[in-house]
Amino acid sequence: MNGEEMIDRDMKVISSPPAGSPTFRSTDVVFIIEAKDCNRPLRTRKKIDALAKSLEDEFIQNNFKENRFNKIFISISFFNKPLYT
Repeated sequence: MNGEEMIDRDMKVISSPPAGSPTFRSTDVVFIIEAKDCNRPLRTRKKIDALAKSLEDEFIQNNFKENRFNKIFISISFFNKPLYT
């Protein structure tokens, strides 16, 4: 939040908006997808778009506006290799 770094599983509860913030709520959603063959179907735009549309509908119903979505494909195959042989 506001440039603060957060790591995996961090949560931040905001009870009131910071001074000067918009009167509505907004969110950024990032889909982090491991670039493996089993996730190849997720690379097609239709699947992610359908999920994003569903989330956007829920956000709008809860007064979230100007939401942003993105997807990132990562390769962590380095970590799948044994460290010792």
